[in-house]
Amino acid sequence: MQNPATISDWNSPHIKARFSVLCREEICTAQNCYRGGVGTLAEKRMHRVFKRLITDDESKLEVRISATLQKTEDTSDKVPRFVADILTDGEIIEIQTGSFFPMQKKLDWCMHHTPYRLTVIHPIAARRTLAWLDPISGTVGKPRRVSRRENALVIASELYWIRPILTNPELRRRFCLVLPLLEVQDYKWLDGYSADGKRGATRYERIPISLLETIVLSEPEDYAHLFFPASLPHPFTAAEYAAATRIRGRTTYSVLHLFCEMGILRPEGKRGRSVTYTWTCEEESAPVTQHQA
Repeated sequence: MQNPATISDWNSPHIKARFSVLCREEICTAQNCYRGGVGTLAEKRMHRVFKRLITDDESKLEVRISATLQKTEDTSDKVPRFVADILTDGEIIEIQTGSFFPMQKKLDWCMHHTPYRLTVIHPIAARRTLAWLDPISGTVGKPRRVSRRENALVIASELYWIRPILTNPELRRRFCLVLPLLEVQDYKWLDGYSADGKRGATRYERIPISLLETIVLSEPEDYAHLFFPASLPHPFTAAEYAAATRIRGRTTYSVLHLFCEMGILRPEGKRGRSVTYTWTCEEESAPVTQHQA
């Protein structure tokens, strides 16, 4: 089956259907589930589906980045032995299901020491069903729908770790953050510390089921349209922003300061003891939408 030309095509019905087919194939084919390599078992199937969605060329997977650089680049023995999940057509594509913190050094090196564009794909479990596994008998309980849903704003806490890229216009032009919103099936062991074994339980595996929507963030305007919902007053305080977006605590101030550094926002004044913010674009073109799963 033909691969998608670009990630921007992922919202098309054709690509969503292909994603579902790949998910079913990975569920039915056990040979890819227990290979060594990326992250934990819970990540392997997720990684594999996205890799197959992007390319069928195995030579473009798990590529040592320094080995592809020209001799004019710094390719001494001191160069880190970073491996790209996918390296194709002048672009490094990383699939990161967890925190961005472990990727900091890798992303920084790729941005400053290679000519490649960099895309980070961060899947978000927008809809979930959950089944419990008995650690003694191995029996699987009946899957149930988890009522709590996540939207793309959960990425807010991770933006801090890529702040040096987002606040540098030169680097930002070569960087893209992709947020696929997924339906997933979680399996967890009943090995937690509570009486029923559910609190603090270990996740055994997360299986992708379908692709609901893909959000691509490359320009400051993309971040603005995602992070400023229609209910947000103009101008607004940090407390009003937290109430409108449900981005709480230190993360509220972290993202507001980040957007100021990116030129999306500017402090306008004070309302009582609270700083007020306004976006730098004209009011009629201000972002007013919020993506929901």
